[in-house]
Amino acid sequence: MMKTVIIHCHIFRNAGHTFDNGLKNNFGDSFLVHRDANRMKSGAAYLGPFISENPKLKALSSHHIRFPLPEIQNVKLLPAIIFRHPVDRLGSIYLYEQKYEEPLSEDARTKKISFQKYILQKITSGKNEIINNFQTRFCTEGYPQKINEKEFKLAFARINGMPLLGLADYHDESLVLFEEALRPYCPDIDLSYAGHSITFSGEKILEHRVRAIFEALGLETLDAMLASNHWDLMLYIKTKEIVRKRMQNTPDFADKLNDFYRRCLLQKHVKIQR
Repeated sequence: MMKTVIIHCHIFRNAGHTFDNGLKNNFGDSFLVHRDANRMKSGAAYLGPFISENPKLKALSSHHIRFPLPEIQNVKLLPAIIFRHPVDRLGSIYLYEQKYEEPLSEDARTKKISFQKYILQKITSGKNEIINNFQTRFCTEGYPQKINEKEFKLAFARINGMPLLGLADYHDESLVLFEEALRPYCPDIDLSYAGHSITFSGEKILEHRVRAIFEALGLETLDAMLASNHWDLMLYIKTKEIVRKRMQNTPDFADKLNDFYRRCLLQKHVKIQR
């Protein structure tokens, strides 16, 4: 009998924690967040036997997934990935590191440096992987240092075939699409979450954040940052086209999205007026 295992290819700062929490709520101890970076970076040679040796596993999430995923006898892997506008993602990484990471400036008394200086430091340092077409490299093989059209086409071909493909700025819509794709395997799947506040201007909010980042960087730094993320921008645009098309092609999508909002509100114990 064929079993299914959801593999959340969790890109850092791409709004994937809510999906992880949903997997935990649905599958309990059969869901695992795998944090052993060194083992996961071994790729299919490690992940295949690991899944085979854990027959109760139904879903796994890791920041360190490596493609291609393994082929396992009697196991169907369902990869899931959420992308984010690369400029918006860089802003999120900056804020995260300001709050949690080691001091970002040479002055040990403070971690505060401007976003412009932060981006310049990353671009000119030897450790710029996280801001250099990171999402595209995540979807290739071997994390190549330089991305060209060949690697981009490989990454796009890989994600184009994924039934579980989402965008951070279409967060709730993506979770509804995930529910629809997973229902044949998990009929009772419910990815709604508490703490939800409905907004109807997600794209406008994204646009404002990106515009603020552009203004903060200045032309020279902006050009360098965009050059370092050309393929991520292309991948984001292609993913947006796919997600929008899937929304349009899902029967009664608006009703399903409204039902998703209703379930989120119920988790907040909000009384719904009829």
